Amino acid sequence: MPHDRVYDGVDLMPLLRDGKASPRTRFYYFLGKTLEAVREGPWKYRFARDRTESGASPEPPVPELFHLEWDPCELYNLYDRRREQAERLAALMKQFAQEVGAELAA
Repeated sequence: MPHDRVYDGVDLMPLLRDGKASPRTRFYYFLGKTLEAVREGPWKYRFARDRTESGASPEPPVPELFHLEWDPCELYNLYDRRREQAERLAALMKQFAQEVGAELAA
């Protein structure tokens, strides 16, 4: 693999071969080069434009926070009630975007 870039991969062989726990604690969601969301445990923070059939919505992105164990369909945005959790995940997302050279929704 080229050494001139940052990779976000991890070795999954222990998980696949031996059934051990995944070494990942966070999952990042991309749409093309745009980083749209991060998941850590049951929490998913999303900051992205909604998508329509013709592309991205003209509406500005809205911060969203979901607890996927309680709300797997992402129907109830908890951003206003759990602002500290959302801001922590937003900071992780911003840091990761800088590390891998990704764009953030604006």
